[in-house]
Amino acid sequence: MKKIIVWLLMLSLGATTSSEIQTNDKSIMDESDYAYLSLTYTSLNSEATNFNEQRTTSFYLYDLKTNKLKEIYTYVGACEYPVGVVDYKNAKVYYSVWGDPSDASAGDKLQVYDIKTGKINDITNYHHVFNELDWYNNALYGIVGGKESNGVVQLAKIDPTTGEIQPIFSNNTDSVYLDFSIDHNTGEIITTWYSDFARRRMDVNQENGKITPCPFFISSVDTSDFSLQSVIYTFSDTPYSSLFDNYGADADSSEVWETANNLEVSNVSRLNDDILLFIGRESVLDQQAKLMMLNITDKTTSEIQIPGVATYYSFVVSPDQQTIFANLQLQDGTQGVFSYNIQTQELKKLFDINEVLKDFSGNKSVTPTTMQIIIQ
Repeated sequence: MKKIIVWLLMLSLGATTSSEIQTNDKSIMDESDYAYLSLTYTSLNSEATNFNEQRTTSFYLYDLKTNKLKEIYTYVGACEYPVGVVDYKNAKVYYSVWGDPSDASAGDKLQVYDIKTGKINDITNYHHVFNELDWYNNALYGIVGGKESNGVVQLAKIDPTTGEIQPIFSNNTDSVYLDFSIDHNTGEIITTWYSDFARRRMDVNQENGKITPCPFFISSVDTSDFSLQSVIYTFSDTPYSSLFDNYGADADSSEVWETANNLEVSNVSRLNDDILLFIGRESVLDQQAKLMMLNITDKTTSEIQIPGVATYYSFVVSPDQQTIFANLQLQDGTQGVFSYNIQTQELKKLFDINEVLKDFSGNKSVTPTTMQIIIQ
């Protein structure tokens, strides 16, 4: 599962933009049905002695019509986890930054950068954590922890104007949300979550040599009223006996079939009515991630094998329900963003990581942190 990564750095009050950014570019801002990838990359400068200068985070837009990559905004500063999203039609970039450079316990806040004017404003106050952000139908969605959710990390809807954060269950202090994706055809959110109580109960039993697996849930959420619709699938990332309805093996039986159990599951996204896609690892330490297909009707999984791929970082599903866009590293060392058509099995490189590296002032290590598909 995706883990919360915390870097204890301090936020620089300044922000920098690339000289290549054209803030008066209106060539695509007024187009309807404009489709693009919003991408976030971050880099740590090990030679910088000032905490305020150790992290650089950049936000990019990849135009799916012209197949061009554009750097939109770059800032130098700290955050707990570098996430953001480009709302290009409204000329905004939303992103997380450290709330107060003088307070080591401040946590993050949400800021907005205006592409046209270059102005920066706070959207929320600090003492938050933002693990993911996305944009759909003029609203922000994220995996957010803060006072609104009693400190628990939850799926939340964020008003981009007022900064109001609406957790899916404001009074629920037990459900912990991990990640989510948005189906742009229907507005459905697919999210994964678990019970903190069940997780702790599993840990206690594990100490006694008896493992009671913690169930993880894949659920459907309707963005129109932001309500939890239904649990689509239940699985466990630990050894198990048949305690839940879709477990694929039983301790007293030799019958075994492929399920999403015994896998670290992340990046769950809907392909169509019957199929969900996800990235699966045997453990959080396993670098050999697999792109998996989950049939939610018969509750079985299978691997989508793309020849030449060494590492899957993240992916998003195109509304055509045939194509995925993925951050990949190939076995020959090539890293970048690719498109892959599941029907034709065609893998196509959209851009190389070197196109991003040139914007990071000589830093040799750049990490992709978020990728979203935006339809406006």
